[in-house]
Amino acid sequence: MLPHFYIKEFKEFAESDTPFGTLSEKIEAIFTNEDVNKKFHEFRTILNPDSNVFTSSNEEDIRSFASEMMTYIYIISHIIVHNYI
Repeated sequence: MLPHFYIKEFKEFAESDTPFGTLSEKIEAIFTNEDVNKKFHEFRTILNPDSNVFTSSNEEDIRSFASEMMTYIYIISHIIVHNYI
């Protein structure tokens, strides 16, 4: 489920002629700012089951990553809502 602050962008994407495909394609369509786009691709790559980033990680590494990701999403959502980017 997408957070409420991306609903507008997601609806525009859904109503466009762009076919739904991979998560990577959705990120490309929704996040047009290059820095934001890059960061979401970074999160996607880290969370990809094939990357196995967290298989040997301890719980603190996982908590740290989750905290970083949630903080970024919170901050960027407020920036997008206020049209700063």
